[in-house]
Amino acid sequence: SWRLYLGDDDERAPCARIRRRVLSWAPTWDIQGDGAPFQIKKKLWSWTRQYYVVGGPYDGATVKGKLWDLSFSVAHHGDVLATSAGKLLSLRDRHRVDMRREEDELFIVIAMLVLQIDRRTEASQSGD
Repeated sequence: SWRLYLGDDDERAPCARIRRRVLSWAPTWDIQGDGAPFQIKKKLWSWTRQYYVVGGPYDGATVKGKLWDLSFSVAHHGDVLATSAGKLLSLRDRHRVDMRREEDELFIVIAMLVLQIDRRTEASQSGD
C-alpha cells in the first residue's frame, strides 16, 4: 500500500492511497482519494505496457507505454492528458512529464506512480 501526500512536511495531507490487489487475474491497483475511488488495471498479452482506468472521473482513460518503458502517454476519451519521456542513461529513473491541463495533475501522478511500482515489481521478480 502506498500513500500519496500533498504539501510540506509540516502541513502534509494524504490525498490518495494506492493498493495492489493480491488476488486478481490481471494486475490491479485500487485507488482511493479525494474523488471517487477507481482502479487501474494492466492489460494482459501486450508487447508494451498498457493500463486502463475503471471507475471514477477518468473512467475509460488509458495509459500506454512504448518499447523499453521510456515513454508513456495518458489519454481520456481521445484527448491526450499527458506524455512522459524517460532518460535512457541515468543512475535513477527519471521521467519528464508534460501535462496538458493542471486539473489532471493528481491523476497523472497516480498513473505514473502505478507504472513505476509495476515496473519495479516485475524487475525484482525477474531478478534484474
